[in-house]
Amino acid sequence: MENTRWKKFRQTSTFDMEFLHKDEFYAKYDSRPKMKLTFPVALVVSKTDFKVFIDPDELNVLKNVDELVKLIEERKTA
Repeated sequence: MENTRWKKFRQTSTFDMEFLHKDEFYAKYDSRPKMKLTFPVALVVSKTDFKVFIDPDELNVLKNVDELVKLIEERKTA
């Protein structure tokens, strides 16, 4: 079951989000320029490339959904 706080954030965010497992990601974006990725990772995807939005080290230290939401909001406005 999806966390209520996360679900509300996703539904009200102006950020377009897509969640993919690693194999789904590579299947969908295989034709893009290759970059060495470590998962989990949050990326910003453009028509031609990717930029790391939140790296694995940052994701792995988050203690809860509120910290994740706060980090996304901070980065989004930066």
